[in-house]
Amino acid sequence: MPEGLNPGDKVIALSAAATTAAIVAGAATGAIGVWIAKHKVAASFVGLLGGAVIGCFIGMIVGKLIFPASSGNTVIAKWGPNSLPMTLKGDIIASVITAIMVCGLVSLVTKAEFSSIAGPCIGSSVTLGVILALLASLI
Repeated sequence: MPEGLNPGDKVIALSAAATTAAIVAGAATGAIGVWIAKHKVAASFVGLLGGAVIGCFIGMIVGKLIFPASSGNTVIAKWGPNSLPMTLKGDIIASVITAIMVCGLVSLVTKAEFSSIAGPCIGSSVTLGVILALLASLI
């Protein structure tokens, strides 16, 4: 039987968790993608910053699409192991969409092949999304 919320319960704002995952995934994807394409530290740092900014915008959009709320409210889950499926769903979807978008932009800017940078970037982004979902739900 599901439990209700009581005052003082820890909760997770699911849209914010997805946005955070997208920011981290975008930063990692930008840095990794530019490093694979250019092998320059300064360019990778610019990719990290650009990926984080793009991830922020994509994360806000994806978070609101996955966890829609009405009239200024937000969708929350009670903190604990039962919230893990929802945080995984939001974080992984936001991470994958952000990684694909950032990889596409890195590919256009650096003229590198999308397929050469997509594997490591998307793989690391999904891994980061899962880690952040676990951290949000369990720690």
